[in-house]
Amino acid sequence: MALPRYPARTLYLRTLGFSEDPFNPTPDPRFLCLTSQHGPLLERLFSMVERSSGLAVVDGHSGVGKSIVARRLESYYLCQPDEYCVAYLYNLPIDTEYAVLSAISAELSLSRRKGVEGQWDELSAYIRSQATSGRATVIVVDTQDDLTKEALTQLHEIATHLAPVVVFGKSSLTVALAHIPDAAEHAYRYTLADLDLEDTVAMVAFRCTVAGRKTPIFSSEALMYIWEATYGNPGDVINICGRVLNAMGTEHLDSAALPVVTATTQAYLEVKLG
Repeated sequence: MALPRYPARTLYLRTLGFSEDPFNPTPDPRFLCLTSQHGPLLERLFSMVERSSGLAVVDGHSGVGKSIVARRLESYYLCQPDEYCVAYLYNLPIDTEYAVLSAISAELSLSRRKGVEGQWDELSAYIRSQATSGRATVIVVDTQDDLTKEALTQLHEIATHLAPVVVFGKSSLTVALAHIPDAAEHAYRYTLADLDLEDTVAMVAFRCTVAGRKTPIFSSEALMYIWEATYGNPGDVINICGRVLNAMGTEHLDSAALPVVTATTQAYLEVKLG
């Protein structure tokens, strides 16, 4: 759900001490708060990649922060081009073994070959040549679609024989993985969930700090209300906070008063729940 557009919003944000929008729902890796869930997850994924092999599956319901972690992982390796090359697949149609190989190859600017065997040879030759020159290949898949057994099997094969693969997807991803016993047995699995109150407060404060504001804009009572209303879902918290800033601009407020937070939260949830 995109935030409403206000012509004077950027100027108003500056009057509040923000150099940019702290609650833009687009998954910007700079705004990833390393909560008690997201921090340990990244550490484990980095460790897996350093071992140069393995399949990791990160699942969770909508809004828990899968895409922003995926973007953070991608950006980390993009910043080290002499040591890593990364293929980032976002919501691409990868329902067959060949589709998986073709999508990864395209992200790495490799030629398209006929058949699974030909595309496998093209991809494996590239990954091995990069390893010879000291560059590790990392494959990150971020999808909102259900992955087929064929696609997951191919990703497992790549992770086992060529390069580490990290897949971010819906909660049903773990169920699908169970149909591939070998992958289910050896894959690293992690489920992201909604945040507790402490992590929710930390996330809001972190995003405000990254956006340039040095002092809190939400009271403890306001954050408690938002957390209880959203059950700590990060996506909902971010969207509501952004809409609170819109309401503050409309009413020319310099702090997120509880009545504004309450009204904005209720309006957001009514629209979301239909």
